[in-house]
Amino acid sequence: SPCVLGRRTFHWPPLVAASAMAPRRCGLSPAAAAVMVALALAPWVEASSAAEAPVIPLISEKPSGAVAAAPLFMSNSGKKDEEAAHKSGHLKFLSPALGVPMAVVTGLFYAAAANLASYVSAQDAKRDMPRSKRQHFLVDFISLCGWIVGGLIITAAYASGAPVPVANATMVATNLVANMFLQMVLRITYYNKSMQVGTIIFAVAVYQLAYLGPAPHDDASLAMMLQTPSSCAWFLALLGAGAISGFAIVATLNAAHDSFPKILAWAVLISILGAGTDNAAACFGMLEGWVLILSMFFYGCVALVLLMLSAKAPALCDAAMYVPLQLCIQMLINMLTGLIVWKDGATIKQMPPYLASFSVCILSVYLASSNLDLFAGIHQWHMRRRPLAKSSFGKAVLELLACWQQEQAQSAPDSEEDTADALETMLNVGLDRNIFAPPDVSRLAAELQKKRGSPVSLEVVQWMQDTAFFRQYITGHPEFAKALKTAMPPELLTHVTQRSIVVDGKPNSKPLIDEDTETDDDSTE
Repeated sequence: SPCVLGRRTFHWPPLVAASAMAPRRCGLSPAAAAVMVALALAPWVEASSAAEAPVIPLISEKPSGAVAAAPLFMSNSGKKDEEAAHKSGHLKFLSPALGVPMAVVTGLFYAAAANLASYVSAQDAKRDMPRSKRQHFLVDFISLCGWIVGGLIITAAYASGAPVPVANATMVATNLVANMFLQMVLRITYYNKSMQVGTIIFAVAVYQLAYLGPAPHDDASLAMMLQTPSSCAWFLALLGAGAISGFAIVATLNAAHDSFPKILAWAVLISILGAGTDNAAACFGMLEGWVLILSMFFYGCVALVLLMLSAKAPALCDAAMYVPLQLCIQMLINMLTGLIVWKDGATIKQMPPYLASFSVCILSVYLASSNLDLFAGIHQWHMRRRPLAKSSFGKAVLELLACWQQEQAQSAPDSEEDTADALETMLNVGLDRNIFAPPDVSRLAAELQKKRGSPVSLEVVQWMQDTAFFRQYITGHPEFAKALKTAMPPELLTHVTQRSIVVDGKPNSKPLIDEDTETDDDSTE
């Protein structure tokens, strides 16, 4: 049925269908696309019962004649939160109800700005003639404008009185979802299963936070909240952590880009500065006169330093580990600041679901970062400080060394088979424990290919025959089998056609490449 939003009417089925067309190109299922569309549209619909009229006004009139924005998200306190928001001085700027939609817009601006530069860089790598300096300057300028506009919008969202933890989490969720969508559509980065699922789970958790989150802050108690012993202790703790992380950055400046202490130091410092600017912006709606102007001046200075450090950190650290770690730390600091300083616990009816939603947000960011595995890092750190024979991987390595020594002592077919089994075991154990990454194994295979005298590897061809994907593909595309036969010399082709393939652990008597297969020079792919 059509939904009336203000003066504009939307028909949901065509809108959802049209929005689900594009994700099919980037590997998303229709169900995942529907979840993304629903989460994108849900903030613009007021949470009301089905018996209400299907008209959702963005502007509602008060009996006194004052016009105020209708709430886009109804929190668990219902109309009491709305009345508290209208009494707050934040309405001198914007309604707190607009904080979440503005955070959504900020996430879209950030994703567009980041992927514009990434897309141009990826296209330059494929082009024979790179773009001129003027074109690169224009791209950088447009990206910078996107970052600045997004920063101004999220600052206004915080100043409107919207809870900082909810607004910040909404911005991050929108940024991650839009970033995934753009990178997959533009073919910048491949998103595997864990990255897709983690990003969508993050968006779902943020959708829950909008209903479980605290009410807008009351400016009448700002001075009292900032001067409580718990607030002062929290500020001192953040100041000390920031100072320690600053010294750690200087101490690890020449360390490797994947050094965890170096990445942690940068992530903590930028998270503290980011959380500080987020919560400082939340005070703008409560200030007036020269105090507001002075606060905005210092805010601009800190924001400029933060922007410079944020641009430098990914170049000095491993971005695959730094970005998710920094997002999780900043979200955690914002949540703790809300509970300690802003006393968000007083306006949250159910604290366990609120904390659980934040935990799901942090875990989903960790899940979406497929290159980051803290448990594997801790396990490897522990392995490096123990004898090699005390771990499964170490035993596999020692077994391979023993097979090599035995093969040198006596050259026999059995020893060669044992060596091959030991090598396979070591690679499998290393991959399972993230000691080896898939690119490491592919580089090993490429180096072994270089050592061969023949340009065509019989083992690679046989491995392709035994792989389920190639086996199914050759069955449905005989032209690929012809192309594979054409690429092999006659002596290797005899071994391939006489060899039975392995299907589900059992040998199959009929090979996929027959000697009777006709060759066609024009059939190569």
